[in-house]
Amino acid sequence: MQRMDIYEILLMLRKRWKFLFSSILLFFSAATVVVIYVIDPTYEASEAILVGDLERGTEYAQTEQNNMLLASTMDFLRSPMVKTEVSETLAIPYQQLDEQIAIQHNERSQLINIVVHYHHQEEAKNIARSMADSTVSFMEQSLGVNELQVMNNASEVVDARRVDNPVMNIAIAFIVSLFFGVSTTFLRHQYVGVIQHPEELERELQLLLLGEVSVKKGKSKQEFQHYAAKSEVNVRGKTTSETVD
Repeated sequence: MQRMDIYEILLMLRKRWKFLFSSILLFFSAATVVVIYVIDPTYEASEAILVGDLERGTEYAQTEQNNMLLASTMDFLRSPMVKTEVSETLAIPYQQLDEQIAIQHNERSQLINIVVHYHHQEEAKNIARSMADSTVSFMEQSLGVNELQVMNNASEVVDARRVDNPVMNIAIAFIVSLFFGVSTTFLRHQYVGVIQHPEELERELQLLLLGEVSVKKGKSKQEFQHYAAKSEVNVRGKTTSETVD
């Protein structure tokens, strides 16, 4: 592959600006369609479970009990038992559901946050709510615990906001389109570079072109040689007696 400096690359891009513009426009249009119509939006919904109460001055035994409840509740949230019930209730594949749920807990806090990322706003809210309700129900049935409280008492209260940024995605698509456009133009120049005008041949060879021959499409090599033997070649600056067709 022939090496090119920056000046030669700029000249090449200037000479093939139509192809460069067409390539960028094509890549950018395709990427924009993918971002808008193919890639699903992502919504985030969260629900919180309060373990114990928030009264101050609790005794050491009560604190230890709250810590045990916190650990048990988080184990239930992460267990397949709760996720399986939610998966069956909402008719969402288990693997897909498991990938969209995150359990968060800050140290010294009695709140456990259930964060859900999903491509449907209402489904994200329903998943967060169902995870909290199922966990509290399992804790009450299995351990006889009645000290858990779901912070939002209805799925309509759960807030679901869009967390992906389509404008940023389109901006990234434009930058990628620039890269692909320049790369495609460079490859076309290196491997499919066809000289279309005599002036380009003079610049490439740095030689003076004395003449040019025009041959009709469909003429065979033997026919061309036959006509060339009988005719004079067009020379720049001179009048010829016959022009080869």
